[in-house]
Amino acid sequence: MVARVAIGGHRGLPVASSYRPFLTGLGVLAAYLAAALSLTYYMRGRVGARRWRRAHRLIPVAWALAAVHVVGAGTDAGSLWLQVPVALTAALVIALLGERVLGARRRPRAIRTPFARRTRGADASGRHLTRATPPDSA
Repeated sequence: MVARVAIGGHRGLPVASSYRPFLTGLGVLAAYLAAALSLTYYMRGRVGARRWRRAHRLIPVAWALAAVHVVGAGTDAGSLWLQVPVALTAALVIALLGERVLGARRRPRAIRTPFARRTRGADASGRHLTRATPPDSA
């Protein structure tokens, strides 16, 4: 019975549970997604940093699915000790998402010229730098 619950209800289907199947299914999908994304840490060298970053853009999706599951299907969803952390976390996520969306609109974009070529390097913190150089200076 424990193994059945661990893999998501009956026969491994996320929405096959008898208790609030849709919301329970969202929680199971969130757990599957989070587990899969956590395993990509070990594959980063094989898949490359760009694909790894793209895959990790799904982390907020997994969080949102889990949050909806907790609020909708959690047996303690009405408890203040659960509502406060969920509300604070949701407010923080919404604020950061707003800053990312609105902040990107306010910042000027870099001007790219047709002759620009990218050269890569890293600064002292290990972040990658990209700068445009004319073809003659290389």
